[in-house]
Amino acid sequence: MRELKYYNAKSTIDYYDDVVKSKSVTKKDPDYHTRLGFLKGDIAKLFSTYEEKFLTNKLEELVSFGYSGVQKTDLHKLYRYKSKALQNLKTLLTTAGNNRIISTCQNCTISEINSFDHYVPQEKYAEFVINPHNLIPSCTICNGFKSDEWITDNKRQFLNLYLDSLPRHQYLFVTVKVENFNMITAKFQLSNKNKIANDKYALIYSHYDKLNLLERFSENIDMVVTPLVNTVKSYLSKLSFDDIKESQMEKIEKDKIAFGFNNWKSILEESLLNSKEFIDSIILNNI
Repeated sequence: MRELKYYNAKSTIDYYDDVVKSKSVTKKDPDYHTRLGFLKGDIAKLFSTYEEKFLTNKLEELVSFGYSGVQKTDLHKLYRYKSKALQNLKTLLTTAGNNRIISTCQNCTISEINSFDHYVPQEKYAEFVINPHNLIPSCTICNGFKSDEWITDNKRQFLNLYLDSLPRHQYLFVTVKVENFNMITAKFQLSNKNKIANDKYALIYSHYDKLNLLERFSENIDMVVTPLVNTVKSYLSKLSFDDIKESQMEKIEKDKIAFGFNNWKSILEESLLNSKEFIDSIILNNI
């Protein structure tokens, strides 16, 4: 998991205008643009309020304008994930500083990005349906778990990777077991043993819990196990295990810098390399 850069190519209301202009007038609904034009004044004010709360990281203070009926439907029509405007936005937001594309959903770091998460839910806040600061590249699995739940007792329940800084201290841990020398299981858990600020840790815990991340990590451990086994096996005839481990640990530290200090793959790989059972299983050629 890593922090993401937010949209700053132009103002958010200018982006809204661009999306509106991209919508074609149809014979079936020739008055669509006219109706949107009537909403523009209020939308501009609402975007300004969103910007104020966004820049101070207080989105939980937003109050829904309460659009309903035709107006709500008209606003929702602006959002089409496959549209050119939104695909261009996705490319802009997922292009890292090294000009490489981040293709993995950073809410989970498991699945491919194939949607946008409306951080402030579009069902209640139709006014922000195409506010680029409200659109976070995501996967449909995370979106399904998140649904419209985002705030409880005036506290946000999910990390906002545009706004929330991620701790450099470890909070994600894993227990690895090897049974019968070839059956590997991994149980992930969260712990605040490194004394992260209570509010930040509570937000992290809620994010992981509500997106079912610990279970999803455990279900996907072969993404790490098989490549690591193959790497160790390929070098065992040339290097000692200690040399292989030292090299892999250096790689893990670089991965943590690139992908996040609590990236589940790095945490798992580190734990496997420190597991005598795992290493013995490779040496005995049982894995």
